[in-house]
Amino acid sequence: MAAKLLKRQARESGSAPSAKTFTPSALVRMYCIRDDHIHVLTEVKREYENKVLELTNKLEVDLK
Repeated sequence: MAAKLLKRQARESGSAPSAKTFTPSALVRMYCIRDDHIHVLTEVKREYENKVLELTNKLEVDLK
């Protein structure tokens, strides 16, 4: 979604988007992401990765 918005803005202004446009700080400003949101998302990601690892290990054991 951010990419579409940035591309549209670039078309309207007549300039091409640069790699610098996609910095996390730009996205934070664009979406008003707060530190507590980042903390929650980090925790969810960590739990997801742990569950994937757990299921992968279980599958490997089951396949042996």
